[in-house]
Amino acid sequence: MKRKRSRLEWLTIGVVVIVSVMYATVPSRERFDTFIAKRHGIECKPDFELGQVCYVDEKVILSKSGHSQRSFLHASSERDYKFENGEIITTRTLGLFGLLFEMRDGFWWEHVFN
Repeated sequence: MKRKRSRLEWLTIGVVVIVSVMYATVPSRERFDTFIAKRHGIECKPDFELGQVCYVDEKVILSKSGHSQRSFLHASSERDYKFENGEIITTRTLGLFGLLFEMRDGFWWEHVFN
């Protein structure tokens, strides 16, 4: 005789499937780089002296700093781009279920995803 699965068993199976999909679809660092470059119009060109120079609207990016975090279920990246005129652009990106989302600074970014 075949036994029916209980609600708890179905819930457990569902959670395992969702967590497995989340784990398998955490975006890579390269996906973050491509997403941020496309979203903010960053173009990089080879330079014989410096190796590679990156631009946004023909303004040279002097430095790029920040951090990335990759956990079991999601990934996040916060980067600062500094220009010659002293301007700084900060990007905050969240990767979840294989998708990338640009985030604003605030409660969710500071306490949940970062």
